Amino acid sequence: MRARLSAADNAHRPSLTGRPMLDEIEHVLAARDDLYRSLAHHTIDVDHLSPDAALAAITTAATVAP
Repeated sequence: MRARLSAADNAHRPSLTGRPMLDEIEHVLAARDDLYRSLAHHTIDVDHLSPDAALAAITTAATVAP
């Protein structure tokens, strides 16, 4: 995500914290991570999955009751 956003034109993106954009994203995500995880019905680590395996894991999770 950092590489994609650093290559993008973000001049129109307003700052929430006054920090540089990439630092701000990391800071806000770190501050919100526990909340996001507490609200999630499922979490899936796709870091080492192929796109097809990730899709299968997401599809399986979506069909299981929370």
